[in-house]
Amino acid sequence: MMKGILYGWMILFLWVTLHARSADTMRVQYQTPNLVYVNQGRAQGLALGDTLRVIRNGQTIARLVVQYVSSRSAACRVVQADAAIRVGDQVERVEPATAIAESPTEESPRMTDTSFVRPTPPERVHPESAVREQKAAIRGHLAIQFFGVDDFSSNNRDYGVPNLSLRLRAQNLWRRGMHIHIRLRSRYYQRNQLIPGVVPQQEWRNRLYEMAFIYEPSGARLHYRFGRLLTEVINGVGYLDGLLLQGNLGSHLAIGGFSGTQPDWRTSAFQTDVTKHGLYLRYRREAGAVRYSGTAAITGEYRGGKVSREFLYIQNRINLLTHLYIYQSAEVEWNRGWRRQRSGTTLALTSFYAMIRYQPFPWISTTLSVDNRQNYWTYEIVSLADSLFNRNQRQGIRGYLQLRLPSYWNVQLNVGVNRRVTDTQPTYNFGGVLSKRHLFLRRSFLSLRFFGFTSDLTSGQYVNLMFRQYLGVQHYVALAAGGYTYTFGGDWRRNQMIFRLTGHLAVGVKFYLRGYLERQEGSDFRGIRGLMEVGYQF
Repeated sequence: MMKGILYGWMILFLWVTLHARSADTMRVQYQTPNLVYVNQGRAQGLALGDTLRVIRNGQTIARLVVQYVSSRSAACRVVQADAAIRVGDQVERVEPATAIAESPTEESPRMTDTSFVRPTPPERVHPESAVREQKAAIRGHLAIQFFGVDDFSSNNRDYGVPNLSLRLRAQNLWRRGMHIHIRLRSRYYQRNQLIPGVVPQQEWRNRLYEMAFIYEPSGARLHYRFGRLLTEVINGVGYLDGLLLQGNLGSHLAIGGFSGTQPDWRTSAFQTDVTKHGLYLRYRREAGAVRYSGTAAITGEYRGGKVSREFLYIQNRINLLTHLYIYQSAEVEWNRGWRRQRSGTTLALTSFYAMIRYQPFPWISTTLSVDNRQNYWTYEIVSLADSLFNRNQRQGIRGYLQLRLPSYWNVQLNVGVNRRVTDTQPTYNFGGVLSKRHLFLRRSFLSLRFFGFTSDLTSGQYVNLMFRQYLGVQHYVALAAGGYTYTFGGDWRRNQMIFRLTGHLAVGVKFYLRGYLERQEGSDFRGIRGLMEVGYQF
């Protein structure tokens, strides 16, 4: 039954996708004081640096440059505006980021370097009135999925997983800066076989990732959040069932604190065994083309009333238009009691990470990062042997280069090296992507990916070739082939081949249908995997 449902859905999906021709119009979805958001993203072919124009009554009223892009939306910077941009305005792409003019003497809109144009300053509006003028919005998606596996091996471990996912963002309710965020997923596993005491034949797995009420009106002295929170202020804190308060001391400085319990990371169930508390200070400043934000926080985690972890968190971000971006974060452990006995020190620097991205021209960008994130003692691993704890201490460095070449060619290269304290030699990792848009047909996309690593005992490589054809704006079908090989000690090797057919169909404005069918053959798995998803975007 599971196989019939899976194959039937896949055949229907691919037939409908291949016959789809309609296209949805790109429009302004909503605005902030600094950015304009559109309802299309990477899945519709948008890329970082693309130039867009806003159209009303057949006339171009503004030009935008894509500054951030996700799968189905993009945030754009205004580089020219002859009239006020409104939600619902039509948007068209003018200049893909990869389209560099073939000749420097050619007169073409693509010769315009829009990344260097100073954005038009937004009209100054009193913060409280600005919030009231923005309409309330409910965004998110509700999706029903079915994931199935047909195992061709003698184990015959077939299984199917129907699941339901919900992501909801209710913004600016009653126009008073009140928001509700909900994110959850429910899965039901159905397996042909069970492993007594290890894996049941049928089980539910329900996960609540976020359910928060947020009060953050612009200009208010007090902001707060409560419920199940993913604390964005401090990355190391993670999920929290509790309360976060923030007092705004002017337009640049804020001080806050949070307190609550940590959900069970295995089941996401509520528990009171682990509590977390902390205080933080945030500073933000924008002066012309330079934007800075910094955070300093003191955080404590306690299990059963005993210290599990206490640390100081420091984070800094600097933006200089689109040319330069610097990010740094670090955690300094404060060890007392049993933690000092195990570590041997009172203070220890852990989780240091720094990254700098530089884009001197629209067609080239480089990134360099240093990572020295280390293990730290918690009450959960208090009995772990020192040799196992220290084995995974490592540090590394990574470089990245992206070139947007003429005729829609794109090249990405990265290389890195990291070393554990017990390694005799470092581990080198490397990779690259070569892609081309409009290769055979208009709105086509071809990419070749290669990644690998090598160390003193192990090595591995992965190669993937993918062709995608867009049918209209929201619809596409893609075919990919690739595989990987993994070697240990020069004698033990595992190989895997993977072939995948993927499709996406937008049904009207709100509904979508997507999925993939994958065939694998090799040392790790022999069989078919497939996923089908029907969703509603709001």
